[in-house]
Amino acid sequence: MGTIWAPSLGDKPGPKYQRVADTIRAAVENDTLRVGTKLPPVRDLAYQLGITPGTVARAYSTLTDEGLLQAEVGRGTFVAERQTKVMDDVWS
Repeated sequence: MGTIWAPSLGDKPGPKYQRVADTIRAAVENDTLRVGTKLPPVRDLAYQLGITPGTVARAYSTLTDEGLLQAEVGRGTFVAERQTKVMDDVWS
């Protein structure tokens, strides 16, 4: 499933890659981007936002490391399924 998502970074202070990551994170949290949604290719999103591809790649990498996105070589970057942490029983 692809997307025609067209984000805006606004005028928030801070590093651009962090603003991109925060924008994607917010879109996932408010269900604008749903689980399984394919994000635009790095170059396309960079062009759309008027920033460098390296900035978008860093944001995607940050969110992939957090588990919010899943990158698949040759297929693209997708919104990952939400992981729930299971706590071990600590009763003795």
